[in-house]
Amino acid sequence: RFDANGNFGIGNTNPATALDVTGTVTATDFAGDGSNLTGLSAGGFRFISSVDLSNDATAEFTGFDSALYDGYEFLLGNVSASVDNATLVARTSSNGGTTYDSGAGDYQFATGSYSSAFISSGIGTAAGEEGVCGTLQMVAPHLARRTMMVCTFGVENSAGSLQNATQASARQSSAAVNAIQFSMNAGNLVSGTITMYGKVNS
Repeated sequence: RFDANGNFGIGNTNPATALDVTGTVTATDFAGDGSNLTGLSAGGFRFISSVDLSNDATAEFTGFDSALYDGYEFLLGNVSASVDNATLVARTSSNGGTTYDSGAGDYQFATGSYSSAFISSGIGTAAGEEGVCGTLQMVAPHLARRTMMVCTFGVENSAGSLQNATQASARQSSAAVNAIQFSMNAGNLVSGTITMYGKVNS
């Protein structure tokens, strides 16, 4: 990775170093993970963290940083349920994941109010039914408004049929969201991977 002066970075995040054209190792203006790029247009999505599921009750992500990111995308890779016909849901936090909002009317989906944001329902557990694949996007959750979560997914449902949709859920109250928790409405997150990316704001 090169910095704005053409130096090649050989460091990690702290300290970051570079080898300049004279062969001298010098301090540079970027970290190995790209988190403090200057003089360059970073843009795009940056990897934040990933969770490999193994019969977990929840999967939580707290790597929100409004100084770096305008929004987030969560990649759902074959997220499977331990209970047939379960629904993948999410809850948000405004205190870094200490607690997650779970009141009966905290989230809106379609015309109803619920205790979780809906992502994908009817997840099948039979052989060949490989869980949910898709993305969940959150835009500007730090703005202390009614954060919306938009999910585009495909899933082999409990009837053995392929289901695909794009749907949205929203918080019913305004808050600066800085953590999210995934779970099933019944049973556990038995397998699959959820990966969090941040949309770089400069």
